[in-house]
Amino acid sequence: MSTKLPVYRQQQTISVLQNAAQENLTHSVFVDQYIDFFSTRLRSNSESIEEYIELANLFRHKGKYKKAFTLHRNLLARPQINKKLKAMILAEMGFDYLYSKTKDFGEHFFAQSLDLQRKNAYALEGLYQCFRQQKKYPQALTTLKKLLQFTPDKRDQFNVVYAEMVMLHLQEGDLVQAQKWYKKATQYGKSALLDLMHVQLVCKTNH
Repeated sequence: MSTKLPVYRQQQTISVLQNAAQENLTHSVFVDQYIDFFSTRLRSNSESIEEYIELANLFRHKGKYKKAFTLHRNLLARPQINKKLKAMILAEMGFDYLYSKTKDFGEHFFAQSLDLQRKNAYALEGLYQCFRQQKKYPQALTTLKKLLQFTPDKRDQFNVVYAEMVMLHLQEGDLVQAQKWYKKATQYGKSALLDLMHVQLVCKTNH
């Protein structure tokens, strides 16, 4: 027997979240109530793939990563999955791994998603984040350049990546490379992290 599961929609969620905040409801309790509400309301409708994806994302938001991943994975077995939907689901599976901090942070799933749909900003964002988590900075920068074609407002992320590269080289004791990447980072503006790296560079240089 198939289990019919609840669903949330983004705009509805935002509205209800705002109301919940005004009523001083705790986030965790609210989300549980929201799931129960939609379980009852949508018990007769379990066919929408998009709704299952949204439900799985809600579980991921609650930190129930295994449950989210299982829901996403099961969707791939549905006969009506087209290429675009499969790419979307694979990206969601990547985010399940990314947020649960598993070994490769979802890299494999993001790559599969992009193989199906190259112009997929959502999967590119996930791949960029998983490269950062793994400290694969050259790959992160390459992916970020591709991502900028769709989200040019993320240009300040170059500052973030370069600052993290400075931190990595400082930890390794390589001041030459640290200074090189610090100079590169300053071309993209200032940040609190970059200011901290500057202080550490000065301290290390004068030591």
